[in-house]
Amino acid sequence: MNPLKSERLISFLSTSTMRKQAKNNPNYREISSQVTKMSALNLVKSNLQIRSWWLNAILIFCAFMTFIYMPWDIFIKPLAEDQEVWFGYMFTDWGAKITAFPHWMIYGAGMYGLWAMKSWLHPWAALYIFQIAFSMFLWSFLSGDNTGLMAGAAISVMFLFLAYKFWTSKSVFKN
Repeated sequence: MNPLKSERLISFLSTSTMRKQAKNNPNYREISSQVTKMSALNLVKSNLQIRSWWLNAILIFCAFMTFIYMPWDIFIKPLAEDQEVWFGYMFTDWGAKITAFPHWMIYGAGMYGLWAMKSWLHPWAALYIFQIAFSMFLWSFLSGDNTGLMAGAAISVMFLFLAYKFWTSKSVFKN
């Protein structure tokens, strides 16, 4: 289809009364599909522009964890391989499966809160990330390996910095 003709049809389909008339057009389904895809893509693009790159990275991470990793972890991953860490303690088997559900809810809430820039996310995300820093250090300390302790300390410092960034970004969470 001619791109100019396609653009005209897309603008033509922009109102509901014209959409009803356009259903007689043989290319209606193709054009309607293009409009829907363009609208969704424009929505994502415009939403990603309202926050800084590091908040977008966390949003994308939370979306990945919510829609891809956690469902796989809970429903597909073999029980014998499952592990979840909370407050520096590693849960395995059924303990891991059960504690994966709160992780899934946290990632989902984080994704929604970042997508909509909800004001309630500000203190809770910072506190949760601080808890991750504490847990990473404690878990590496409890493992008893000096190499692991150094790596855990380094990772903890990165999470502490991220928690600080969240804590000082209160002004961007307005909804």
